[in-house]
Amino acid sequence: MSKAPTAITERRLAWLCVAATAATALAWPSHLSSAWWIGIVLALLPLLPLFLALIFRLAHPLYYAGIGMLFYFSHGAMEAYVTPETRLYATAEVGFSLAYFGLLLLIRKRGKAAQPAATTR
Repeated sequence: MSKAPTAITERRLAWLCVAATAATALAWPSHLSSAWWIGIVLALLPLLPLFLALIFRLAHPLYYAGIGMLFYFSHGAMEAYVTPETRLYATAEVGFSLAYFGLLLLIRKRGKAAQPAATTR
């Protein structure tokens, strides 16, 4: 009999999706040029809201990561459609983004289920 994943496991999987998406963006073949550092900066730029949320210790940093994951999803979907040479990287980017949003919805659903229902008068 298998146990349902806990909220901590779901959060760890969501963080793993963010890290895997960033690694996929960094491994993109177009960054291998003479100005490689520009490619690295542009690949990590969508995660700027997450970095700021972590630096300033804002609540719910996974939601700030979602802003960047929307950019990664859009980029991956566009590249998968347009560029056949990078379709594998783009599909991985889309897959990690979709997994992230699925986990985020699951975390939110379980959080609302754990809260007691508000009573009305």
